[in-house]
Amino acid sequence: MKRILSALLLAGVLLQSAAQSAYPGQHAGKFAVKTSVPLKAEALKIVTRMGDWAWNKLSTLSKVEVTYPMSLTVETAPDDPSRGALLYGPVVLAGERGTEGMTSPAPFSNPALYNDYYTYNYNIPDDIATSINPATVRRDGETLKFTTPDGDSLLPLYDLHRQRYVVYWNLTK
Repeated sequence: MKRILSALLLAGVLLQSAAQSAYPGQHAGKFAVKTSVPLKAEALKIVTRMGDWAWNKLSTLSKVEVTYPMSLTVETAPDDPSRGALLYGPVVLAGERGTEGMTSPAPFSNPALYNDYYTYNYNIPDDIATSINPATVRRDGETLKFTTPDGDSLLPLYDLHRQRYVVYWNLTK
């Protein structure tokens, strides 16, 4: 659970907030909002579209609960609609491909060698899976881990380190 503190001075009113959220792992978060002057407030449900602002008057200490819509989507490549990346809300998912056959200095290039990045043999196996049917991808519980019927694991790209991974897939049906 992340705790996010912030403050904003708006039209002479100091607005302070403390947020607790496991976003993007969980799609909801709670915020305690404190203002320097009393404002009127009432319970209401606000639904906005992406990029919109929601305005409401708050009392000196209000609690706000925010839910972000999260679903599995496919972002196709602009030049090839048969290739695409899978996202869960704003999170880019990548398929784990492991370290089998990787030899040192992989997964890094050798900075002592000039332009080694361009000539290094990463020993990518010929049979590495790069195709996926997005309709078969399922979320494992409340985590950001997803699986396919073939046993492929997809995780947030920011969680995959020191191994091979696939971001742009050959999309199948």
